[in-house]
Amino acid sequence: MSENNHKVIIFDTTMRDGELTPGVKMNLQQKITISQLLEEMGVDIIEVGYPASSQKDFDEVFNISKIIKNSTICGLASSNSNEIITLAEAIKPAIKGRIHTYTPVNLKNQSKLSKEEVL
Repeated sequence: MSENNHKVIIFDTTMRDGELTPGVKMNLQQKITISQLLEEMGVDIIEVGYPASSQKDFDEVFNISKIIKNSTICGLASSNSNEIITLAEAIKPAIKGRIHTYTPVNLKNQSKLSKEEVL
């Protein structure tokens, strides 16, 4: 921490974003190993997966949530309430859990709705 009390927060998306790369797939044991290494390195937030997208991702987030003690376990969800609830269930065992949300909106190409309607 610097003199002005600003802290850099490390938010790692290796496991979730990594599987978006063609040909890259990780199993639960590989994700556990990676999450343990990230925790040892002092990573603050580990984004494991997108639990609403598949049972595999749900199981990985759930199981890693039971193992990791110091880092915050995170998953991704759209702003859809069902996805948020699914993610909340997946991170339930975590000592520290986080829900990372996004809104699937592209205002540049959105001709039907005004910015106010989207918001």
